Amino acid sequence: MDNKPGVPHMIVVPSFNFSTSLDEGTDSHGIEEVWVYTETDVLGVFPLPAEIPVVYDDEQELVDLRVLAGIRANGIAATRKPYSFYNIMELDMQYEPGKTDTVEFTSTYTDNANIILAENFESANRFQTEPGSTAEVIRTTADEWVFEGDASGLILLS
Repeated sequence: MDNKPGVPHMIVVPSFNFSTSLDEGTDSHGIEEVWVYTETDVLGVFPLPAEIPVVYDDEQELVDLRVLAGIRANGIAATRKPYSFYNIMELDMQYEPGKTDTVEFTSTYTDNANIILAENFESANRFQTEPGSTAEVIRTTADEWVFEGDASGLILLS
């Protein structure tokens, strides 16, 4: 059995970009890896920026790749998995040994994702201080506290 895999066709995914509409909230994300599949195989999980080697026996092979955004479930490194709420990037490529293709991975929410915005803090908020609570929730426009947009919620604990 020949143990030499051959010259790979490299697919480079420099970063993950996420795009939302106005009613879907922030474009912020924590995607640090991609999961890559062919029609029949799992090619692997690659940290971003990803360099994905694709090797086939036939140079005329048309390869269908599926690239998924990966997460750490509950922030735990040992519980990695594809994130099912983001759309998959599908690539159809002609396999050419030694070639390198760079692709931009920009995703959006899937049609099945139901996004409910509780607060945006741009105009007001519905948070109320409970009797006996030492926490105060306020709307702030101070630059050092605003995450995105013009305002953010700030919780003060005494």
